[in-house]
Amino acid sequence: MLQHPFLTKYQKQARGTLLTRQLTEAAEAQSFAVYAVNLRQKLLQPPLKRRTVLALDPGLRTGCKLAVVSDTGAPLHSATLMLQGGGGAAMAKGAEAILELLRRYSVDLVVIGNGTGSRDAENAVVEALRMHAEEKDEKSDNRSSSSASSSCKGEVRYTIVDEAGAKPSP
Repeated sequence: MLQHPFLTKYQKQARGTLLTRQLTEAAEAQSFAVYAVNLRQKLLQPPLKRRTVLALDPGLRTGCKLAVVSDTGAPLHSATLMLQGGGGAAMAKGAEAILELLRRYSVDLVVIGNGTGSRDAENAVVEALRMHAEEKDEKSDNRSSSSASSSCKGEVRYTIVDEAGAKPSP
């Protein structure tokens, strides 16, 4: 395209706007392609065998998203917790909610993403696991040692995982 030396100011702005729009559309298309690759990889991962998992995706502004997945990979529960604000009340409420999920679904493993708000999520999980361990100790004290050992599941553990997305294939 030939550049005319007497292009008006508005014609130059229109060309710039068109270029910006084209670049934005290309960037959005690439963004969706990367998201599709990441999601596909996540969905095709096999579940942990014989493990019920509670996964937490921490967040400050939008809250901490959580999901419970059965040992077969079936989703059992999902919710959003607000762990920030309100002093320690929000954290205590979050720990109680996590404890309830540990009880209800007999969770074996808690997985926490390392994103924004992961420290608050970890603190809530640690508190819930502490309360869960105390409950198990009380139950085992009230039962005979043989029945307690046969009915109690193993210790619930937690881990923090990297939330970095997969890179798109070239």
